[in-house]
Amino acid sequence: MMAGNPRTQSAVLPRYPATQEFSLKETSLDFSSYRRVVASSDGLGWSDLAAAVTEVSPFEGRTPRLTSLWLTLPYNDAHSELNRNGRVFKGIMARNSVSMAAPGIDDRIILLNTIRCLNVFIRESIITEIAGQMFRRPVRNVEILSFAGTVDPALSYLLRACRELLADPDGSHYRNAYLAQAIAAQVLARHAQLHDLPLSSGVQSTLSAAQMRRIDEFLESNLGGNFQFGELATSIGLSRTIFFSRFLATTGRTPHQYLQVLRVNRARRLLEETSASLAEIAVAAGFSDQSHLARFFKRHFGVSPGRHRACRSG
Repeated sequence: MMAGNPRTQSAVLPRYPATQEFSLKETSLDFSSYRRVVASSDGLGWSDLAAAVTEVSPFEGRTPRLTSLWLTLPYNDAHSELNRNGRVFKGIMARNSVSMAAPGIDDRIILLNTIRCLNVFIRESIITEIAGQMFRRPVRNVEILSFAGTVDPALSYLLRACRELLADPDGSHYRNAYLAQAIAAQVLARHAQLHDLPLSSGVQSTLSAAQMRRIDEFLESNLGGNFQFGELATSIGLSRTIFFSRFLATTGRTPHQYLQVLRVNRARRLLEETSASLAEIAVAAGFSDQSHLARFFKRHFGVSPGRHRACRSG
């Protein structure tokens, strides 16, 4: 018989049987001698996500091909080199920045200093379920964009919530499911690319020209992104779910993707019409810093902001 305070034992029964726990063994990540587990969700009955705080010593190696979505949040700056599908990131992944690898990705990593970090894994089935609800498309038509050392305050907040669940696991066997869904929704809303295919459910209602003008005015006035997209839905009298589906049908983009297009277009105009520095333009266009601007500008226009300005002035 278990001892202890009967009120903490279980007023709430586990949502899932223990056999459905998502354990670290299922993630395919190697928890070996250079990656020491300090705390983990194993044994807590978490079904939709798995989490572990690890202390990682300097190493060079390749991660196995992932079977789940893997997110990391370092507690201290990580000096590293990452080779992902031929693309190389070399530098510092700052404390509390977020890195993510989609299912099917394998990386070659060189870590130069000892770090402690939070690792969170989301079952691929959860990604599939949430993608279907958000986009109404088969998940094969939604590409998750892996990244390293990115600033995403909302995602960082959700990952820290995972850390709190590890520190205070009472009742976490059912709370983890809601957290996994929230993380999946944030990843899909901000870090996914929709393939240009028809919606799976047929004809979809769209937003009117007047609604789109109001949306454009709102977003142009809030390029810094200091708002919730629910506020945008409310401003045109729609629920969040209906707004998202109609916005997607109208623009072919998620609200965040659309906002990024407005930002890079504002940056392009400022590059062409002013002599402001790249750092000043980045802030004016709603980007967190100059490197953030450069990354999205080159992805959208195929050239760096500096090169674009030089070509226009030359």
